[in-house]
Amino acid sequence: MFNGRNFLLLFLMMSQFQQSVFACSTIDTLLPKMDSVVVKNANTLVIYYSNSMDLASTTDLSHYRVQPGNVAPVSVSSDNGSSRKWMLNFSDSFSLRKWYNLHITQVSDAYGQMISDTSVFFFRYQSDRNDILIHEIMSDPEPRIGLPATEWIELVNASPFPINVSGWRMAKPSSRSGPLPDFTLMPDSFLLVCSSGSLSQLVPYGNTRSVSYFPALSNSGDELFLLDDKGKTIHSVSYSDRWHENEVKKSGGWSLEMMDQKNPCGGYGNWSSAVSVSGGTPGKSNSIRQVNPDHDPPSRIKAYVSDPTKVCLLFNETLDSTTAMNPLNYQIDHQNIHIADVAFESPKQDGLTLILSRALDSGKLYSIAYDEMKDCVMNGIGSSDPVKIGIKKLPDSMDLVINEILFNPVSGGADMVELYNRTDRVIDLQDCYLANLNEMGEVDNITSISENPFPLLPQEYLALSTDKTHLLRQYRSCNPDQIIEMPDLPSFADDEGNVLLLNKQGKEIDRVHYFDDWHFSLLSEKEGVSLERLDPNGFSQHTANWHSASSASGFATPGNKNSQAADLLFESRAFSLKSRWMSPNNDGNEDLLVLQYSFNEPGNVLQTFICDAGGRIIKKWLRAEMCGRTGQFFWNGMLDAGQKVGYGAYILFVEAFNTSGNIRREKLVFYVGD
Repeated sequence: MFNGRNFLLLFLMMSQFQQSVFACSTIDTLLPKMDSVVVKNANTLVIYYSNSMDLASTTDLSHYRVQPGNVAPVSVSSDNGSSRKWMLNFSDSFSLRKWYNLHITQVSDAYGQMISDTSVFFFRYQSDRNDILIHEIMSDPEPRIGLPATEWIELVNASPFPINVSGWRMAKPSSRSGPLPDFTLMPDSFLLVCSSGSLSQLVPYGNTRSVSYFPALSNSGDELFLLDDKGKTIHSVSYSDRWHENEVKKSGGWSLEMMDQKNPCGGYGNWSSAVSVSGGTPGKSNSIRQVNPDHDPPSRIKAYVSDPTKVCLLFNETLDSTTAMNPLNYQIDHQNIHIADVAFESPKQDGLTLILSRALDSGKLYSIAYDEMKDCVMNGIGSSDPVKIGIKKLPDSMDLVINEILFNPVSGGADMVELYNRTDRVIDLQDCYLANLNEMGEVDNITSISENPFPLLPQEYLALSTDKTHLLRQYRSCNPDQIIEMPDLPSFADDEGNVLLLNKQGKEIDRVHYFDDWHFSLLSEKEGVSLERLDPNGFSQHTANWHSASSASGFATPGNKNSQAADLLFESRAFSLKSRWMSPNNDGNEDLLVLQYSFNEPGNVLQTFICDAGGRIIKKWLRAEMCGRTGQFFWNGMLDAGQKVGYGAYILFVEAFNTSGNIRREKLVFYVGD
């Protein structure tokens, strides 16, 4: 007996049965199609079908052809017993990064339904450097300009191929993110990478994927790496907040953007602040996009010996691995030593370690040259000039000297201290510190000069400052290759102060207590003028061994020989003048009278006075000055009354005596002019 309730139940059961039959019928009649093709290895393709496939037709080799070449597979087999996943094996390997076309005909599924003739393009991909680039960085999202207040990194596919980034990671030198999920990034397309907590805020801007352990991006700067699924570095960027266009954008809310994708290793010269009104362009072409090619070859920054069998070369940009890794491209000036192997120092590929066939000798300088060094866009050096290297020596007293001091810079400038290596050995500034004395006379403000190896060769100069850019802009006599920009310097007062140089064991190497009145007294303005050491072999604390940098040099010579430096070129006589002419106007030309001495025995005391042409004493210059075997003294042309000596002829009377009772006297004529 049917009642309403039973009828309803029967109706529902019949409906469910009909739906089930319809569903089965639909599956049986769906035409088969190829879902995708994947290059498994150099000789094998894997085809994914939508349906279970017929064994006979699917394994028929004549049903497959690959162009170019009209090549058929040598075998077709099920992949792990799956009737929907089939492997095509070929006798020859597919070339890397080359497009092929697979054509499939007359293949049917398990129900006898034949697949439509199908053609699909494929290529064998192997990730290569700069295929995908770090394209935009939001490291300091606050205060908000218009974008979400969260950190992110934008990637762009700069290759002509679609690339699956499954398993790829973002990294910093000491950490790595979790892997990216399965995602194929099409050519000239963008992908935002962020933390899981930021995903929902960034999805509206385009392709976005989150990773676990997303690297925290430092506001001031960081070194970022994009790694593929095998850990290979695909792209790297060492960004800095100094890359921003101005101080306003540096303070936050604005992304850093790459200008030209074809200049992926351009660094500072190829990055700047976004100009989009929202503060950045996530998921879109960069707002500062422009043609900005790199035509400059890589430049060597430094070379040093890390241990007796290893030499490190550091460059200013990423190198091409093919040319950089060839040991035959390097030569060392020793017939029994050759380069056995080459390795990159870091994933950034801007530094190389050369493995030597035998150890270098301590205390000896060597030369290394290299050929065919290229950067990542293939700008080449050709053959390099030889670079000197040697095993380093821990500096002792007066091995390094304080050679120039800028303690009263112009407004907006920074202090500067220059060092000079007096020895015949390499000194590593990683082993040295600057410091000064506090009010109690205790060593204070100890500051490491370099966190990384930085060799100073014999007779080389090196300037230290917190603002290298300002030095280069302010002083035309700078040597940019011989300036270190340090995060901090000890404080140097404008009127009087001290500079200490220590080695890593805390031993004092050199010390200068400077005074403002050491400057040339007729200078109208001392701001921005450095004090230069006249003789690196002379006393550090002798006022006569210091003088204002010349006007001709621009009033400072960071990283170069001092404008007022006096060379030691002794005559055979006991006393001589470097020049018989002087012109004390601080123009860098004959500003000083230089008296040079040379004795056969130590323990001599020197005194001098200057007379005019009439024989009248106008200047008592040196009074009982202790001398070494050789040396020099300097007179700046100022008289005791504070005025400059006038033009004309003068006589320098020199007298020396020693503990043996020997006395030497001599008259030297010189002239003062303009």
